[in-house]
Amino acid sequence: MGSVEIAALKYADGRWTECARRIQGVGDAPIRVESYPSPREPYNVLWAELGGDQVARLTFRDGEIHFQRIPLPWTGGQWANIGRIDNTIIISSGTGQRTYFDEDKGTPCAAPQLDELLGRSRYWLIHMTQDASGTIWASHSQGVVTFTPSANDYLIDSTTFELRNDSYPAVRILPGDDIWITAGRSLYHVEQRPLHQKKEPPLTLVSLIADKQTHELLRPHQPLARHPTFTFDDNSLTFRFFSGTYAWMNPPQYQYRLGPSEQWRPVDPSMVLSFPRLQDGAYRLEVRRTGSSNTGEVPFTFAFTISPPWYRTPASYAAYALAGLLALVAVARWMNHRSLQQNAKLERLVQERTMELKAAMEKLGEETRHAATLAERSRLAGEIHDSLQQGLSGAILMLDTTMTSTELPSAIREQLNLMRGMLSYSREEVQQAVWDLASPFLQNATLGDALRKITSYINSGSAKIDIGITSEPVALDSKIQHHLLRIAQEAITNAVKHAAAQHIEVTLQSDDSAIVLSVRDDGRGFDPKACANLQGHFGLRGLSTRAKAIHAQLQITSTPSAGSIVRVSIPLHATSSHDPSRQAQ
Repeated sequence: MGSVEIAALKYADGRWTECARRIQGVGDAPIRVESYPSPREPYNVLWAELGGDQVARLTFRDGEIHFQRIPLPWTGGQWANIGRIDNTIIISSGTGQRTYFDEDKGTPCAAPQLDELLGRSRYWLIHMTQDASGTIWASHSQGVVTFTPSANDYLIDSTTFELRNDSYPAVRILPGDDIWITAGRSLYHVEQRPLHQKKEPPLTLVSLIADKQTHELLRPHQPLARHPTFTFDDNSLTFRFFSGTYAWMNPPQYQYRLGPSEQWRPVDPSMVLSFPRLQDGAYRLEVRRTGSSNTGEVPFTFAFTISPPWYRTPASYAAYALAGLLALVAVARWMNHRSLQQNAKLERLVQERTMELKAAMEKLGEETRHAATLAERSRLAGEIHDSLQQGLSGAILMLDTTMTSTELPSAIREQLNLMRGMLSYSREEVQQAVWDLASPFLQNATLGDALRKITSYINSGSAKIDIGITSEPVALDSKIQHHLLRIAQEAITNAVKHAAAQHIEVTLQSDDSAIVLSVRDDGRGFDPKACANLQGHFGLRGLSTRAKAIHAQLQITSTPSAGSIVRVSIPLHATSSHDPSRQAQ
């Protein structure tokens, strides 16, 4: 059977010759062929596994080759395997996928009795065959199950032919019931006598490796001592054992323990035992077959000792004691020297603290005098504002009223106008002098608290004033706080007295780059450009002067009948908050 063609050859007179016309091959599908006798065919029937879920039946009849693909009742299955029991062909694939073919009739059939018998196995069976004694040999992914006829039933053996290190075996029965089992990496011959009648070979230690040094300790022609001693550098040991033969169908299981007081543990099927980083001391490794404790079998024994590291030898301990004694002497001398140094240091510290206390007292006196000066300046500022400035303002208002009279001569009107200008200039000078004095609202209070207090003094109740401190600014120089407060005071006063505002919003906020003060009102507004060119608008010039004094940017936005916005922005680098000494002061 080939991928392109299928041919039939006959052996006669010492040579092979083709005896039929060739037919089309099976393509690139894999092929596995089984030959079975058939009562209906003159020659044996060939059954072929074509890979996947495809099988075919091949016969030679009347001088022609007949190729028949057998349809399966499933699709997409695994490899379809072909087996035979009596005259029934069994086709099995994945779990639950199995069908039967009757060679007597040459058609698919049902086999409920055979299906029930195979179903007794705890494994899903994929390939079945039968020897001359009627025993059914059925393979699964991990071994072989036998069904041996007994009276009117079968004896089922699922354990004798289990494979531990191989998979998917196949049973081959040669003439004379010579039975062989093939697997992926092994070939087994089934003998007629039980395996336990043979003498089992002893367990052998074939390799002993020090992992840390990666060298073999068990060398040819150099046997180890009965109780060897290994250095501490060789405290990571790997033992490799050999069970004595490769003929095990079912390799025995072993247990080990590293000392009489430890529990027995299973040995890995690779027969390798690893003990990393063993402590120094005496050890006794014992290895035995699982279940051998009931048979009296003597376990394999290997006793050895791990010597301590160099730093735990008697000579090392003596050196440690001498070093400790020398260290005690050195520590005593060092502590005496350190005590003398501490006394000298304390004397210097007392002198320094005395000088600091004296300086602090002098500074406290200076600050007390400074505070008294500020208090007196605040009192004078209030007195000047309440008396002199208010009187000047009243005089200006009276002059304005007098100048509105139509009966006033022009010469007197000019003199009164000149007098009004002088009074206005004097009021501006008084106002500037008052503003330069420190505000009492900033004493022991933040700028935000001062804004709230000064608002309550300015507002007579005609306007609603909202104060919004979105984030308290960093510590500012007293000069900056003073000018910001006065700018806010002037802007609020203008909005209340001149703009007839109903709502005023004051905000103070800071971010990573600047501190911003904003006063917004809904008053009648004005034209900043026009007012800048008129005489008498001292308030706007005062705002600009104060903004320049603290290196701030002043922006006045206003439109007639649309309110006003006074915005002052101070870059952080212009403040003194980065000077820890001034901030603390």
